[in-house]
Amino acid sequence: PPMYATLADLQDRTIDAELTDLASEDGRWIDEARVARALADASAEIDSYLQGRYALPIATPPAVLTRVACDIALYRLAAHYRTEDIAEPRKRYEDAVAWLGKVAKGMVDLGLPAGGDTPASRVADAIVTAPDRVFSRDMGY
Repeated sequence: PPMYATLADLQDRTIDAELTDLASEDGRWIDEARVARALADASAEIDSYLQGRYALPIATPPAVLTRVACDIALYRLAAHYRTEDIAEPRKRYEDAVAWLGKVAKGMVDLGLPAGGDTPASRVADAIVTAPDRVFSRDMGY
């Protein structure tokens, strides 16, 4: 599946020392496989919010999804590889998830084509059935 951010995107949004600290075994070089896993997890998490509302995969994602993917990936790296001082990455993650929740509810529109199974289309196809009424205001008393 396509990813919403790359290692280069992460490097553009972080201080080199912070990224190296999170994404390396020895603090000297970035483990690209570790970063790729975090970015793939972030992209999958984003897709879990977008599915049903937008057609996936998104061929040309808006820049905001790149930012959100970076925030999620940095939090995943911090939570997995750092034992202290993850308050800032956690806050950015929580903000990202809150925003994705708004996208999923339709409160924020990404300007992308809707998916075939949007919540609105499911509601339009709903059929409600019920048995005949047992009680009414005119019971004939």
